[in-house]
Amino acid sequence: MRKIIRIVAVCLMAFILVACGRNTEQEKDSWVVTQYGDQSGKQGMFYTIYNEKKDVLVVVDGGWKDNTELVRSVIHTAGGHVTAWIVTHYHPDHVEALNEILMEPDGIVIDAIYDSPMDPGEYLQVAKEWDSPETFTNYLELTSELPCVHHLARGDSFSVSDLTFTVYNTYDETAKISGDIPNNASLVFKVQGPKKSMLFCADVHTNEMAQKLMSLYGDALKADYLQAGHHGNNSIDREFYDWVSPSVIFLDAPDWLVVEEKYQTDELVAYCQENDILHYWYASAPNSVTLD
Repeated sequence: MRKIIRIVAVCLMAFILVACGRNTEQEKDSWVVTQYGDQSGKQGMFYTIYNEKKDVLVVVDGGWKDNTELVRSVIHTAGGHVTAWIVTHYHPDHVEALNEILMEPDGIVIDAIYDSPMDPGEYLQVAKEWDSPETFTNYLELTSELPCVHHLARGDSFSVSDLTFTVYNTYDETAKISGDIPNNASLVFKVQGPKKSMLFCADVHTNEMAQKLMSLYGDALKADYLQAGHHGNNSIDREFYDWVSPSVIFLDAPDWLVVEEKYQTDELVAYCQENDILHYWYASAPNSVTLD
């Protein structure tokens, strides 16, 4: 009897090991979207979309200058090769870390950069103090002679391996309808994976822009996961979130932006709680979902 029990136990253990091995391989061949915090202690935006088996890494923004070493570390851990880097807009909490890496690559290779073709003259004309136009002009200088830079137009789509990226907002006349051009000219795009999708809203935040996007693109905006516009603060209202109907919402926010009463991020958290929507912010970062 003991011998039979030992044989059954060994067989069960072997089955578990094989099953675990299969799961590990499946995880390596998954598209993992990860949200990272910002080492500055402020709000920022830094995501990766990574498939280890395919050796493909996509970076979205990167955050403040203080976040550069984290960004470098994540990229080097993935092999030092970025297949595509998406720049949603030119505020320092989104593009400063990339500027630092472009100045000192430290072995990092970037195949392609995708951005919103903001007009520098207009940016300087409309920029407020917090818009940091020098960050944008620095980015333009660093990328001016790079053949790998692609300026995206509304309705464009491009592929990275078996992922499809579709652009729903960029710098153009439509994006100017509601003012705050540096934010509302952010790239809004959806990445479609083998089974699931994620909609990125960057810093688009006015209700007028939300209504325009819904009227232009309808059901195409629906996604499994959503990166909340403008860090979840001073953001578009619930109708847009109802429309997208995500199961997970990411807020690119530190604790102080979530809990302090002078901000509106807590209202989005309350909405998520009321609707049983899983929601992440920096308190639990890095936070990940898969597109498989």
